[in-house]
Amino acid sequence: MILNKYATFTTIEESTLIINSSNQKALVLDAKGTEIWKLIEQGKSKSEILIFLTIKYPETEESIIDRDLEEFIESLKDCEVLLEDEV
Repeated sequence: MILNKYATFTTIEESTLIINSSNQKALVLDAKGTEIWKLIEQGKSKSEILIFLTIKYPETEESIIDRDLEEFIESLKDCEVLLEDEV
């Protein structure tokens, strides 16, 4: 996953505000979104994040975590905060 160089963010307590200055789109993340955002910032892959979340939330089925993670990543891509990986 590639972070857009025009995306800036700030975290206050458990929430994160992300603004893409190139298109003026913004996202506000809750505590779980902030947790995932921090992992993305660290350069973790989707599969590494999925493993982390599956271990942290064992009461939730992996398929549900995977679906929710995919939707979260897509919302970041829709705001062009995350860019498509180059092949």
